Amino acid sequence: MSGLAKREIYLVIIMALALAYGVYEIFLSGGTSAPKPSTPAAANLDLNTFVADMAKNLTKSPEEQKVQQVAEDCTLEWPSDPFWDQDYALQQFLNTSDAAASGSTEDLGLLYSGFVELGDTHLAVINDIEYQKGEWIEPGDYRLEEIHRTNVVLVHKTDGQRFVLQLDE
Repeated sequence: MSGLAKREIYLVIIMALALAYGVYEIFLSGGTSAPKPSTPAAANLDLNTFVADMAKNLTKSPEEQKVQQVAEDCTLEWPSDPFWDQDYALQQFLNTSDAAASGSTEDLGLLYSGFVELGDTHLAVINDIEYQKGEWIEPGDYRLEEIHRTNVVLVHKTDGQRFVLQLDE
């Protein structure tokens, strides 16, 4: 016999043993595999144990620690905003409070709905019509005195009373 024939014989013997073991396991051992839970309660117990183990492992994860750290950092006092211009905010507040003290805008019937900036020219959209500083507003006796991004200041023709219209977006 050659060397190739011996190898073939060994392979056939190993295959026959594997086949015999498979036949024994399936037909002769009675199919004693892993026991299945007999009741739904037993299945739920296994599931509950699995869920409890997974929950225990998840609390140990570094992602959970990162989330907790972020939550703790959010409760700390934050530094002041470097982009907030206090002088501009104070000036806007003073302009608004001076003009608001002089009159009420509820009975004017005017709506400031837009601000347009074209280079150095500022336009205010009041009742769907664009006005520049110094122009007279159509449905009333009011002149546009100041235009700001958030409000406009109007002056009444006869008594000089000032009104502020807030931007309505």
